Amino acid sequence: MLPKQYHRLCGQAVLDWALAPFLNHPVCCGVVVALAPEDPYFQQLAAARHPLVQVAPGGPNRADSVRHALALLPAAEDLWVLVHDAVRPCLAEADLARLLAVLPHAPEGALLAAPVVDTLKQATPDNRVQATLSRAGLYRALTPQAFPLGLLRRALAQQRAFGDESQAVEALGCHPVLLAGCADNIKITMAEDLPMAAAILEARHGMGSPRSPALGLRIGQGCDAHAFGPGDHIVLGGVRIAHSQGIVAHSDGDVLVHALTDAILGALAKGDLGRHFPENEANHKRSSLDFLRQAAVWMAEQGLALAHADCTVIAQAPRLAPHVEAMRQAVAAALGVAVAQVSIKATTTDGLGFTGRGEGIGAQAVVLIHQGA
Repeated sequence: MLPKQYHRLCGQAVLDWALAPFLNHPVCCGVVVALAPEDPYFQQLAAARHPLVQVAPGGPNRADSVRHALALLPAAEDLWVLVHDAVRPCLAEADLARLLAVLPHAPEGALLAAPVVDTLKQATPDNRVQATLSRAGLYRALTPQAFPLGLLRRALAQQRAFGDESQAVEALGCHPVLLAGCADNIKITMAEDLPMAAAILEARHGMGSPRSPALGLRIGQGCDAHAFGPGDHIVLGGVRIAHSQGIVAHSDGDVLVHALTDAILGALAKGDLGRHFPENEANHKRSSLDFLRQAAVWMAEQGLALAHADCTVIAQAPRLAPHVEAMRQAVAAALGVAVAQVSIKATTTDGLGFTGRGEGIGAQAVVLIHQGA
């Protein structure tokens, strides 16, 4: 499943939006992003190539991740560090400016927070109201939270679990400044938070809705062909099929998967198959299903999902009807969709052309993709 920080939001990843206020601010001298082990997504963001950005290994909890990030910073204890959630894409420039302005007067740190406005109920173990609590003086902690580097390092050295950095500093007896911030600085925790964040960003930046019907659906088409050569089988839809000839190809020559992958790339406006999977050593005899899996990742990164794929294999031989269901299952599994969303059929050219003469095999594919849930 695609991590929340990489979901598409108004044309960018959530993490791109979270980083932008800092990378665009003149006083920012560096950004460290804590990544999960073997994160395959970050390097595909433009921010990964920004000269101010470094990466640190994430830890099993928030405190460990922040501790790892701090280890990459200079030793200067009076350097100010701002810690921000990767899934808070709606930080307002004005809130960041007010936080930075208060730091010279906040030696024990400061954080953005939103006053609690709803009535608070305390529950019994069986989920009944036990008491109504006063919300006077209560705030929801937001991010960024800012602290002198030395103070934050000492706080996190306590090797305890903390809900946020402020709690760690509070455990040292400090009292960070609470600075009222915009309540729309929301954290993406559930799928329904994404439309809310999109509405906030659209209103703030004057963008049109990315969920309009014209942008919600995309169509892609792809085709591929390979010549027959020496061998005793071919691969179609990830399934090995016995045949009197093999396929002349750099990879496994799966024309069906190549056409389908090309169709998805077309719908994503990401160029063609050869651009992403060239004929090099890394792709020699590689399973074409790997290409399809990568295309599915790129689709999810843009907040898109497959609605349906319709594929046609063009060949005089071999006979494909006995293998169609196995091909549909292999392709659906690679894409992470239901088998019902994948159609595969075969036809001949009645002896016409290179396929009709038995010289090779071809495939065509059309896909419909839509905005994901």
